[in-house]
Amino acid sequence: MTKPPFEQNTLIPDRSASTFYWQLAIFLAGFLLVVGLSNLYSRLADELVEQSAKEQARLFIGEEIVDSLQNIEKGVYQLVATSGIPSQQRISRILQARISKLEHDIHVLQHGGTVTRISPLNMEGRNEVARTIHFHPESGSGGYVMEVIELDPYLDTMRTTVANLVSMLEQREALRKQKKTSELFSLDKEIDLYMKSVPPLFFRINENANRLFLESSIKLQNLEVQQAVEREKYRLFANIAIFLVILSVMVSGFLFFRQVATSNKTLRTAFDDMSAARDEAEQASRTKSQFLANMSHEIRTPMNAVLGLTELLLQTDLNEKQRHYAQTISRSGSSLLLLLNDILDLSRIEAGKLILEQADFDLRQSVDDIANLFRETARAKGIILALDIDAATPQVVRGDQLRLRQALVNLVGNAIKFTDHGEVTLQTVLIPGNAESRKNSFMVRFAIKDTGIGIDEEKCALIFKSFTQADESTTRKYGGTGLGLSVSRQLIDLMGGTLEVESSPGAGSTFFFTLPFGIPESTVPAKETTALLAPSSGLPGADTPEETPRPRVLVAEDNRVNLAIATEMLEILGYTVDTATDGAQALTAALNHSYDLILMDCQMPELDGYDATRRLRTTEADRGAKRTPVVALTGNAMKGDRELCLMAGMDDYLAKPFTMTQLLEICNKWIAD
Repeated sequence: MTKPPFEQNTLIPDRSASTFYWQLAIFLAGFLLVVGLSNLYSRLADELVEQSAKEQARLFIGEEIVDSLQNIEKGVYQLVATSGIPSQQRISRILQARISKLEHDIHVLQHGGTVTRISPLNMEGRNEVARTIHFHPESGSGGYVMEVIELDPYLDTMRTTVANLVSMLEQREALRKQKKTSELFSLDKEIDLYMKSVPPLFFRINENANRLFLESSIKLQNLEVQQAVEREKYRLFANIAIFLVILSVMVSGFLFFRQVATSNKTLRTAFDDMSAARDEAEQASRTKSQFLANMSHEIRTPMNAVLGLTELLLQTDLNEKQRHYAQTISRSGSSLLLLLNDILDLSRIEAGKLILEQADFDLRQSVDDIANLFRETARAKGIILALDIDAATPQVVRGDQLRLRQALVNLVGNAIKFTDHGEVTLQTVLIPGNAESRKNSFMVRFAIKDTGIGIDEEKCALIFKSFTQADESTTRKYGGTGLGLSVSRQLIDLMGGTLEVESSPGAGSTFFFTLPFGIPESTVPAKETTALLAPSSGLPGADTPEETPRPRVLVAEDNRVNLAIATEMLEILGYTVDTATDGAQALTAALNHSYDLILMDCQMPELDGYDATRRLRTTEADRGAKRTPVVALTGNAMKGDRELCLMAGMDDYLAKPFTMTQLLEICNKWIAD
């Protein structure tokens, strides 16, 4: 069986992650290989450079040794050729210094140290320049040590030779002063004979020194060749390693992008599946909304007939039993209408399409109206309905009066339904606050207390769920759908409060919430609901002279029963009524007659109310005629229906079923005095 998209996609991140980690490992291995080779050959190169530097230092010292030997040899011959004891002694000191430097250089070559070469300069302010070399011999350089050792014995021989020459030269100077010719001749021969041993001595010394110098030069050349070879090896291996890394990266990248492409394809498939599921869900939502709209229209249309006829019936002379029956029908129809409104409101809230209105209204009057609405019901059950309005409660506030009323009606109705004796109290309290906070809003706490059956603590959280009640048994004493509390809580949440309950079985319940209200734009109390008046109570046309024309109203309605009800109500209210059963008739009547108000049903055959109104507005604009007020008279009460009516050119909206009081309000609003 094929897995759902969300199950298939759960494997994609694991495979992608595993592939990515392998590719990263290959790349890191190649990178570390390049770095390792680089470090290895860098160390080899550094070692070769260090060896080369040491050999250069050794060669420098060798040059100094050879140069010192040459200078010593020259000095010896200069010493013999110089006359005068002071000059001879000066040359002798120079020779001894050169022999000491030679000894020092040989010691550095053998044990390490510093060798300094001083070169004369012919520059103003500076007669010489010094170059210093630091040398540390390596262990195992036996060949060089042996060459050095061969030079050591000749140092004392050179010192002895210089000392003997100085002694013989001093004797010769003394014999010259004494003018001892025979002895002077004999000493000159001895000096000549002694000087014959000097060249072989320095030849052997120079030979050893030159061999040392030569071997250092050869080794330095070999090191330079080795350095060049190692550099070529490093360059070759580095290029190979870089090529392998690039190849591995390319292969890894290819595999990675192929995996990404596969994952993207799978994700695209999943996305398409989710898009299809979303489209199906949206279609289901649209179907649900359309179904609710149709149900609203289909239910409200006959309910308008039931409630309208009942209201008209109650205006007639009835005996006590007939009036009781008619009132029962009216109450039952009103309960059914409340249930329908709860279902529609729940659908709007869940869809996020319920928008709160902000308008000034009389808070005290609204709460009092709710108490009056249920006072007769409470009296019939033998319980007391008390109203406790805090004296500090503001008179006029800004908020959504309709949604507050709806929530309170549900809560007070529930309290009365579940209370068999005692009382129900509707309480309002202004929450204290500082003066600064009251400049922006009011916080009012509402509480509905009853002495009814109460609720178990564990069931208190369940009663706010849709279609849920504390007692789910089929033989429960109290009816209801379980929508009232759910809708009330969600409405209160939207208004900025939270509905809570405190209850215990047999001790009653208290439902309470706190709402913020804005500062009203005007201190004038909101307009109160117009009371339903009898025909003789000052309605339009009632007790008016025959010559005073009554306001003329056109009612367009395809349902014959609702058309008759609206006509009867308007006539009772004192209006002259014309009727039309479809949009085409309504448009013809509106263009041929002058009406103070048109009540237009939206869904009618031939031509619906929207198109009829659009054509009427177009014709009025073309003729430059006065705009006739058009009020939508429809069973559609879903979100957006009012906006559709206004966009079609209508001026207001009256949803079915409506009462005679509501009809009178809309007429008073749009018909000029």
